[in-house]
Amino acid sequence: GELTVATRLGTFRSVDRGLHWQDLKAPLLRPIGSYCRRLAYAPGSPDTLYLGAGNDFDGDKGAFFVSRDNGITWEEAEVGVPLKTTIFGLAVNPNQPNQVFCSSKIGQVLRSDDCGRHWKVNPLPPAVGHVFALAAG
Repeated sequence: GELTVATRLGTFRSVDRGLHWQDLKAPLLRPIGSYCRRLAYAPGSPDTLYLGAGNDFDGDKGAFFVSRDNGITWEEAEVGVPLKTTIFGLAVNPNQPNQVFCSSKIGQVLRSDDCGRHWKVNPLPPAVGHVFALAAG
């Protein structure tokens, strides 16, 4: 089986149950690699992989990447606002697989209704606090 992981230095895949690892070359957000926080496949689309990243755990830059060829190439999604922290939340709606949500640690919540191609900003109320996880359904 195939196993794909997000780490503090990038995204890696094993096809031999973890004996060997291949770097999937997530785009760099800092010289030593991106802090990759969230990873998910699109339901019903095994070649579409979503990745929430940033320049560090407490970093000041975030990015949402999409691969439509199972991690061979990546594109950064144009989410419409500057992401001020690493992406800490990522959720794909299993009932509407085209619907993807992500959030920065400080409450920038974003929604795409077309598998990450276009985004809408849905900020949380001020002073809500940190966001560490999302769920959709």
